[in-house]
Amino acid sequence: MKIEKLIIAVILLILLWTPLNSEQATGITHRRVRVVIDPGQGGRDPGAIGIGGVREADINLAIGRLIFLKALTDPLIEIILTRSDDRFIEPIQRALFANSVKADLFVSIHGNGFRDPRAHGIETLIHTAAGQESYLLAEVIQRHLIDNLGARDRGVKRQFLFIRRAQMPAVLVEVGFVTNPREGRLLQTFAYQSQIATAILAGIREFVTTHSHLFERATATR
Repeated sequence: MKIEKLIIAVILLILLWTPLNSEQATGITHRRVRVVIDPGQGGRDPGAIGIGGVREADINLAIGRLIFLKALTDPLIEIILTRSDDRFIEPIQRALFANSVKADLFVSIHGNGFRDPRAHGIETLIHTAAGQESYLLAEVIQRHLIDNLGARDRGVKRQFLFIRRAQMPAVLVEVGFVTNPREGRLLQTFAYQSQIATAILAGIREFVTTHSHLFERATATR
């Protein structure tokens, strides 16, 4: 775990010292689509406790940080995290934060847990009354995760969720079961966390690219 944290720190330093390309230098960063990534749980809320005593909150945070790092120099997407350390934030405050920074998309990262250790797979959730845009975002992120990870596809589902308070397309990604022997161990590895982060970003990029009309006015007036 210490080695993985060191790798993340080195990557961050390299990215921070990488010169911006000409498009970014001329202001394209101001037109990037703003995505709030929400690493679920944290602080006094550890979430599900999985294999080896791992806390869901720690896995969520590790994946969120990797998404942030991987998108640092992305000319299309700007990532803002609801938390970058182990702190508790009320769920509704996470959605309200996305509203306050005028985010274009909201993606909450979570791990799953169940009393039956055989339960496994990835699913992406949207609020019961969410519109078509949230559904399409969930669908494309789910597809990229399954295609890249080869996990069991548990599909896109509707539930009554705190993300209903977000005023933009919003999804909640359940990246796997920390209580499953195989999946729980995979979720604790840097390589698998990195794959998840890459897949989620790829899904976001595809959605932004294929639905660019949704963001034209928002990015132009920000």
